[in-house]
Amino acid sequence: MSDIASSRDTVNAAMASVFGDIGPIETQRLNGYRTWRVTCHQLDAAYVVKFYTSGSSAGKREAHALRYLRSCTTGFPLPFVKGEGIDPESGHSFLVMTEISGRTLHQAEIDGYCDQKRALMIVGQLLRQQHRATMIIGNQYTDVFNRFISACEHQVRVLHKYGANAVAELARLNTERMRELSSMRPNRVFGHGDLHPSNVLVDISPKGCVTVSGVCDFESAGTSIPECDLAKSVVVSLAAEGGAGELAILRGYGQLDLSQHAIRVFSTFHAIDGWLYGGLVQGRDRALWDLRLRRFAAHNQQL
Repeated sequence: MSDIASSRDTVNAAMASVFGDIGPIETQRLNGYRTWRVTCHQLDAAYVVKFYTSGSSAGKREAHALRYLRSCTTGFPLPFVKGEGIDPESGHSFLVMTEISGRTLHQAEIDGYCDQKRALMIVGQLLRQQHRATMIIGNQYTDVFNRFISACEHQVRVLHKYGANAVAELARLNTERMRELSSMRPNRVFGHGDLHPSNVLVDISPKGCVTVSGVCDFESAGTSIPECDLAKSVVVSLAAEGGAGELAILRGYGQLDLSQHAIRVFSTFHAIDGWLYGGLVQGRDRALWDLRLRRFAAHNQQL
């Protein structure tokens, strides 16, 4: 993505397309080039403007997810989508949303208001709330395995292309594990797709109590099954802390009717996918993805 969102003129244009002529605005960059906080004397609240890569469906997916989840009464606050559009010069899409107060749960952990175990338990609890609010009992999602078997096979081909033959063999083995799951009859849910402590916002009381104020970043949200969505959170929430972190997420989620075997297979899939596309192809957080891959490669050998 180019640096189009670094221009305050672009943020001004996005706000004007939603609210009309609102006069001068104040802007604060929140997340690199993608997300801005906007305030204005003519508006009664602070807003967030978020930009997406040209041609990407992530913006529409996030807008749909927020509108749908607000109708499901998930039990946690969500931003209101005030408007969306496409910048005519660059083709980058954007959303304008109400701001949710607070710091990230990850920052609260850094600041000493909660430990890692408590933070990850909160992640598990929020996943459970979203899944229970969106689950349709009896509406099973059996096609999910065909989709992921194809994705696993694609992983193998791309890994061989990059010469990562050892990881390709791990992906091949996990493809077989995924095929073995195809006899499951899982419940269909609407998953977050990327829930971790940096995507949870919390307020801190004067006594230091942590309360969830909202959940954000629904770019990867969509129809899923509980085991897949939970596995993604297990992978992206952890570095190299051993099994304690994973157990905290599962404990927060609760003793529901889930397949632990499926969680491990999907965890391995997500670890390989992140290592391949995030670490190898894009060069982001390579050391962290190396650690995650080793962790869940060991899981695969225990299946």
